[in-house]
Order: sequence, then C-alpha cells, then structure tokens
Amino acid sequence: MKKTFKIAVLFCLVISMLLSAVACKQTPPAQGTTETTETSQIPEEPQKTYQELYADIVSQYTTLLTAKQKEETLVAPNTDGMDESRIAIMQAVYEVVRGIPDAKNAALYGYGYRDYDGNGVPELILFTKYLSVKAIFTIDGDAPILLSAHGDGN
Repeated sequence: MKKTFKIAVLFCLVISMLLSAVACKQTPPAQGTTETTETSQIPEEPQKTYQELYADIVSQYTTLLTAKQKEETLVAPNTDGMDESRIAIMQAVYEVVRGIPDAKNAALYGYGYRDYDGNGVPELILFTKYLSVKAIFTIDGDAPILLSAHGDGN
C-alpha cells in the first residue's frame, strides 16, 4: 500500500509538472500587428535530434548500469565546471543507479522516449521493467533539463 501511494504521488507530481510546462507556451502576436524577423548571413547549424541531445545522459546511465550489473564500484560524476542544470542531471542519473539494491535488479532498468506533453519534443524516461519511473528529462532550447528524479531504489 505504501509503495502504491508513493507511485501515485510521484505520478501526480510528474503530471502536474508536465501540465505546468504546457501552460508556459509562447502566445502568438495579436491580430492586426505585424511581426518582423531579421535574417542573418551566418549559416545555421543543423538542429540536433532529441537522441543526440540526450546522448550524454543515456551514455552515463548505461555505463553506470553496466558497472552495477558487474558489481563494480560506482564512481560519482565529476561535476567541476558544469552549470547547475548539468550537475542536477548528472547527480540524478548517478542516484538512480546507486539506489538499485543489487546487480540482479540492475538488469530490470531501462530508458525510453515519449512526448508526454504533446509539444513535439520526446521526454527521456529512466524506468524499471515494472514501469516505475525513476527520472524524466526534457529539452529546453537546445539542452536537456531534469524534470523529476526518484533514485531511492523503490
């Protein structure tokens, strides 16, 4: 019962965070006004795919999971010189894997992508085989951010 309650609370938290993100969208210009844009002669870099933007997170996660499955000592991420958002991501991934009780349970963990808020940007979800969500990331601008993390192994 307690575990079900925790999952329900986490689910409600995630849904409310996603609904808040949807509510913070840009409004179109008012009718009758014109919008001007400046063009630049500098060629734009091709936009990265969501898989490319999430690649560092997935790499860290799979490396830590492999170490956990092999019963190796987990090494905390070196966050020197990182901004707060990147530090939060690195620590969340580390804590999710650190919270796995043993090597046998590490084999039950995975990740996937799903556009929960319908904005065209798939979120990265770290979860267990039993669909217990451990962390959710999304993309803000051109960088991933942490939405929610639950790394206590439950």
